[in-house]
Amino acid sequence: GSAREPRAPARHKGTSTKHMRVSLRTNVRTVAAAALLALAGCAGSAPAREVAQSVRVPVEGGRLYLELRGADRSAPVLLWLHGGPGGAERPLFRYFNADLERHFRVAYLDQRGAGRSFHPKAPASDLTIRRHLDDLDEVVQHLLVTQSVDRVILLGHSWGTLLGMLYAYEHPKKVSAMVSVAPVVSPLRNQQEQVEFVRHRATEEVMSAR
Repeated sequence: GSAREPRAPARHKGTSTKHMRVSLRTNVRTVAAAALLALAGCAGSAPAREVAQSVRVPVEGGRLYLELRGADRSAPVLLWLHGGPGGAERPLFRYFNADLERHFRVAYLDQRGAGRSFHPKAPASDLTIRRHLDDLDEVVQHLLVTQSVDRVILLGHSWGTLLGMLYAYEHPKKVSAMVSVAPVVSPLRNQQEQVEFVRHRATEEVMSAR
């Protein structure tokens, strides 16, 4: 009698569903494998020649955070000294100057009282130039031993240039080069010029408002 609406054979639907399930299981396994590889990488299974370390260097009255990154374990060691004091710039250094890691084993130090080396109960009286220099010597010595080098390159930014120059003067045999970025040359003269600049601009603003 009556016409029947055509329907696709059941086996096609089952086959399609089966293929979708197999494909889904395959994708899940692929994603899971990728996640495990990523976790393994986070756990420290870096390529044979790559350097990726994070340590706490013991110093008098504390432990300083030190991060080491580089593409070649045989490259020279370069130690970044951030500004401030207290201005941990490690994330900015790695974001803007990551190319350095292709040519050096770059050591990023959070100085005493800054970044991951900050301790809320540490006395402010410890934040002296002498203490920073002694801390730096402990860090440099750590790098000389663990990285099997005779000397390190110091790269300082702002306050870090002052710290680096003073250290290189005290320990010339441990430093192969000192690079200064926005160096601190004469803090007193710099502050005097800032005062003069502000006074001059303020005078101009007052005069133009009359």
